Amino acid sequence: LLSVPALFKFPTDSSTLMKYLQKIQVIAYETGPIDTSLKVASNNIQTLLNHVNMTVFKLESSLEEIESYQKDMAVHTYKREFDNIWGPLDFYRPFNEILDFSEKKGLLTLKFYAENNTGKLIFLVLLVATSFIYLRSLKNIYLENNLLKPDFNGQLVLRYPLFSAGLLVISLFQFFFISPPFILNVIFWLVSCICLTIIFKKYVSRYWMRVWLFMVVFFLIAALGNLVLQASRIERWFMLITSIIGVLGGIVAMLKGHREELREKWIIWSIAFMVLLEFASTLANLFGRYNLGKTLFISGFLNVIIAILFLWTVRLINEGLVLAFNVYSGQDKKLFYLNFEKVGKKAPPLFYVLLVVGWVVLLGRNFPAFEYLFKPFQNFFSQDRTLGDYTFSINNLLLFIAIMSIAVIISKIVSFFASDGHLPSNRDNKNDRQGIGSWLLLIRISILCIGLFLAIAAAGIPVGKLTI
Repeated sequence: LLSVPALFKFPTDSSTLMKYLQKIQVIAYETGPIDTSLKVASNNIQTLLNHVNMTVFKLESSLEEIESYQKDMAVHTYKREFDNIWGPLDFYRPFNEILDFSEKKGLLTLKFYAENNTGKLIFLVLLVATSFIYLRSLKNIYLENNLLKPDFNGQLVLRYPLFSAGLLVISLFQFFFISPPFILNVIFWLVSCICLTIIFKKYVSRYWMRVWLFMVVFFLIAALGNLVLQASRIERWFMLITSIIGVLGGIVAMLKGHREELREKWIIWSIAFMVLLEFASTLANLFGRYNLGKTLFISGFLNVIIAILFLWTVRLINEGLVLAFNVYSGQDKKLFYLNFEKVGKKAPPLFYVLLVVGWVVLLGRNFPAFEYLFKPFQNFFSQDRTLGDYTFSINNLLLFIAIMSIAVIISKIVSFFASDGHLPSNRDNKNDRQGIGSWLLLIRISILCIGLFLAIAAAGIPVGKLTI
């Protein structure tokens, strides 16, 4: 009010002036509480801003400390932290206290990560359900046409559609989780191991089934040990005994193993690599290099589990493609086309290249140097860039392209499956398929529209600015 000059052009008449001043006094009295409230609110906002700035400063300092700590761990991988395992006992916290601290921190990390990735977890469940429905329908087609073999040779993916879907989706989709906590990875790998164990039942030989279960048990033991977040003499002896058993068990599996019964020959190489890592872990642990020993300890058993899971994932995917080709024969390049003549019992080399890359990524996550070397690439893709008024990152653009590509592929697959007659009875009923084009086109348009809006939202483009 003080900044409005018109209010202070006083009348010349004294009586009118008195009335005017009285009116201003009333207005000032009415606006006084509001003015006071605004000042209090302004002070409160400034206090909150100070708290926010202090929190941001602490977070930035903590991130710098974490980055510095990661760099030190990467540089000093071979550093000696403790005395020899038979040497004098250093100071350690009570083991029960270490376990309690590790449990609370692990569950807290898992809860925080799950809350911030709820959408991905829900999408993972939906993918498993969708894959299960498709594999079950494919199995029903084979049952109706008496094409299913009693021993499921070449058709193992159809034996248990639910477990096959869980194994395939989890093995592939886990790479969409960026820097997940180790406990979440253990849950993914445990579920995949359970699915593959059920699929293996009465399919692989008894000897290799025992080897697989041996590897799974010792992997779980190593994983639980890896969740312990502080060193102790008890844990070092536990690691030593377990790694020695792993070395001896791996050597026996390689020397005595019935290789003619082994369905995937690459497994022998993964077992040999496990023996090498566990032997190196034993030496590092004996001579006080705790962090290196523990990293090699978990990596040894993990490498076998990941290798076996991925080898059978590739095999089941290849089987699924071959089986789909056998019943869906009416391919159309405008809808969905795959050259199945090049797909046989042996998976394409590209699948194995992707398998090796995935194996390296999952195994490398256990080494501090991997995270440190990978971080610049991660920052390059996640860094915000500005083009005019629009801020974007390469991750957002890749996500946009990926979602649109998936939407296009899904629309074509739906058209392909709906328009192709895989059963003899359906091929004869031409009248039933005359009206399929219109509603199929509407479904494809709906899928593409949903994909477009999801891609735009994922890329950070304001949907409200679009003219529809």
